[in-house]
Amino acid sequence: MRRAGLHEFFSLPQAYGFTNLIQNNLPWQAVVKETGIENLSVITAGDPSENFSEFLRYSHISKLVQQIRPQYDLIIFDTSPVLAPNRNNVNIVSLTSEADFFLLITKQSGTTKDHLKEAQNVIEAGNGKIDGIVLNEHTPEKKPNPYRK
Repeated sequence: MRRAGLHEFFSLPQAYGFTNLIQNNLPWQAVVKETGIENLSVITAGDPSENFSEFLRYSHISKLVQQIRPQYDLIIFDTSPVLAPNRNNVNIVSLTSEADFFLLITKQSGTTKDHLKEAQNVIEAGNGKIDGIVLNEHTPEKKPNPYRK
């Protein structure tokens, strides 16, 4: 929600998405967009909103997930960072506690062990748990292979 970009990946309009769903109390079906990929639909971020977090409450997420879950095999939330610099992000903790599975995506550069520990603490404080971590932009050190000729 902070810097929405998923709509660009699928060449879809950002407007009329998640923010509109929550702020206008729309049925979720009204904002689902087809991606052109079989069995893959998305709800884009929607119209940008400065005060979006004021509209979002835990009960919205829980109710929304309960309504959508029977219609889909898998629901993926692509969210703003857990440790957003200004802490003005969507309430990630409510999503982690609703999710069946939670992946923390991080970059090798700029993410410290302390950042990861802080993210873990925030998530666990909200009754969520991290099921896995994906490390993006990983560049392993090149070590000579003693078995290679």
